Formats: sequence, C-alpha cells, structure tokens
Amino acid sequence: MRDRTVKQAIRSGVRTTPIERKPRRLRIYNNVVLTQDEIKLAVEMARADRIEQQIRDYAYKRGNHAVQR
Repeated sequence: MRDRTVKQAIRSGVRTTPIERKPRRLRIYNNVVLTQDEIKLAVEMARADRIEQQIRDYAYKRGNHAVQR
C-alpha cells in the first residue's frame, strides 16, 4: 500500500537507498545453569517433537492431507 509521501517521491523521481540492518547483539541478563537431569529432559522433549514433526511431514508428503499440521 502506498501512501501520499511515497506517491510524491515516485512522481518526482526520488531514488531511495536500502538501509542495511545491523545484527542485533544478544544480551544475556542472567547466567542460567542447568542440571544434567534438566538437560536430559530438554533433549528428550526436543527429540519427541522432532519425531512428531517428521511423521506429520511424511504423512503430508505421502498425500494424507487429513493430518493437520
């Protein structure tokens, strides 16, 4: 959607230059320390989610569109 300013700039032949975005710095506020049990649980949960997603993708690719994404 073009507003009035953009229309005027186009009609008058104004050239624009793209603005390069700088990468944002990652700010860590707290030093989080996880225990071994928490890390194992997180890995298991991620693995289960990945397997479910792979099953859904395979079913969708095979033509079973009844499986909701």
